[in-house]
Amino acid sequence: MATKTDKQPLALLIWREISGEYMHWRGRVVTPKYENGEQVPYGTDSKYDRTMLYFDGLRVSSQGDARSRLRAGEPLYGLSCEYHDCFTVGLDEAQRMVKTLIKIDKGLLKLKEQRGYTRSFGEYCGRLAEVLGCTQIAIDRESFGLRHQYSRWEFTSIGEGVNAIANNIQQWVREAQPSDVAVEN
Repeated sequence: MATKTDKQPLALLIWREISGEYMHWRGRVVTPKYENGEQVPYGTDSKYDRTMLYFDGLRVSSQGDARSRLRAGEPLYGLSCEYHDCFTVGLDEAQRMVKTLIKIDKGLLKLKEQRGYTRSFGEYCGRLAEVLGCTQIAIDRESFGLRHQYSRWEFTSIGEGVNAIANNIQQWVREAQPSDVAVEN
């Protein structure tokens, strides 16, 4: 089962959600379309197009909390790519979900053998985008706390998307660091 990137371009959309002391990073596969002169994310046709991987309900996620934010190294944990909020699933959809998860598992394993362990959530998203046939990473600038003069959505190359995710995570970490104490004269 191959993705139809020639027919429907794909991007991995990443956003973040704040819930108490937790910061959740989430993502899903979308197709970019133009609306009023700007690129916006839309759902894919994977539910109805059996030649595609099955993206409906597929979500990438990770989270950090007040303690992980202060530790050395990667502040996020719980990297996963799973199906969420699937309330009714028939045999056909279940089989397509399994095929998609197997492709993800095999693809990530192959990239691990070639490049080593994934060291960050951004890198995980980049590898996942590659495995899923995405050509871009899309950032929800509003959820990242970034001003968006022209568009809420920023569609970038996979490499630029990985860097944008890493920079946003590091900014989140810096915001938790104690501010410098004024020096007495």
